[in-house]
Parts: sequence; structure tokens; C-alpha cells
Amino acid sequence: MMFAYGETVAVLRAPLTDAPYGNQQRDWGSASRADSPGWGFAPRASDEAAPSDVPAVIVGLTGYGPPGVDVLPTDRLEVRGDVYEVVGEVGEWRSPFTGWEPGVEVALRRVYITEG
Repeated sequence: MMFAYGETVAVLRAPLTDAPYGNQQRDWGSASRADSPGWGFAPRASDEAAPSDVPAVIVGLTGYGPPGVDVLPTDRLEVRGDVYEVVGEVGEWRSPFTGWEPGVEVALRRVYITEG
């Protein structure tokens, strides 16, 4: 799928590092950054509620990326200056009738704390 006015986003990918108690965690301070052109976005309603004792806002987007784009469920995307987490698996669109692959669909979310 090609958008006449598609946007370029940055795909952020963090390596795993050792964390306390033998666990591993993503090191976002050492994340790689790769530009990915040709994206389109639509607003997405949140399907989660913030805890009642935390004044937080959860916002989301649905991203439509080009076919073959390298995005993983553990990545983050920088869109219009804001960083979003990828939520769930990356959906690949493919027609069972023609094999046409227009691109991918990615659910994104950003959580930020509001002033109470």
C-alpha cells in the first residue's frame, strides 16, 4: 500500500540486557534507530484503563506500514515526535485470492502521566 503523503517514522529496537534476579530487560538507552518511510496513521481508542490511583492517559494509533517493513512486537515507533510502544503482533495483510500484500497493520500506544 503506497500513501501519496506517507510519513517517515523511526523504528526503535532495544537490545536485551541482564536485570536483577536473573531476568532480562530491554535497554532503551542503547536502542538502535532506523527510519522507515511510507506510513499512514489513524487514531485508535484505548482498550485499557489506567489504575484509578494514577492520573494517566493512554492514547493510541493504528499504523499502516509498507509491505516487508521490519517491525517487531518488542519495538517502539517514533511518530510525529512521540514514542509509542507496539502492542501485540504485527498484522500482515495478504489477499488469499491474488496474493497481493498491501502492507502491515500495527497497534501503538503511548502512556503518559497527567498532573493530578
